[in-house]
Amino acid sequence: MELFWNQLVSDLKAHNMLEGLVINVWNEPDIDIFWHRSWPQFLEYYNRATKLLPKALPGTLLSGLAMAHSPILSYDKWHTWLQLIGAWEREPDTIIPDFAVLRAQYGVPDKPVDANEYAALDEQDPANSVYYLSQLERHNLRGQRANWGSGSDLHNWMGNLIYSTTGTSEGTYYPNGE
Repeated sequence: MELFWNQLVSDLKAHNMLEGLVINVWNEPDIDIFWHRSWPQFLEYYNRATKLLPKALPGTLLSGLAMAHSPILSYDKWHTWLQLIGAWEREPDTIIPDFAVLRAQYGVPDKPVDANEYAALDEQDPANSVYYLSQLERHNLRGQRANWGSGSDLHNWMGNLIYSTTGTSEGTYYPNGE
């Protein structure tokens, strides 16, 4: 783990890529396809990474844990790990109340929260975007639109905010109207 992070830190510094940087240490570790080991091992990894990175990159913000499942009171992984939490992937209006209860239960201070990957693929249209953006603003959250592409499409369409005249990366790109 240290070899990876040390190389990344070195590259970020060498290429002057630190301004405004927010690092999400791991995305969706509660889904087996993204973390193939035990939950306690993930917690150990995350603790090590969140100690290493602030020392290596002073002033850089850390975001996370970006779990796939919302912070509801019945989900045990939130309980086992809340003190390290800062991000999740669902609309804030339905989960802010539970998150506030969990934060108070564990004495976690009120800090900036990142909503990682808001809007499912079928919700990526102007009407839903207005809803999500208004909720992010209402609850003073930072948000990142979900990107449901795979392979080259992961980067080609910028979370479905642009399209191409050919439907491939060979065409001319245009905004999709949002």
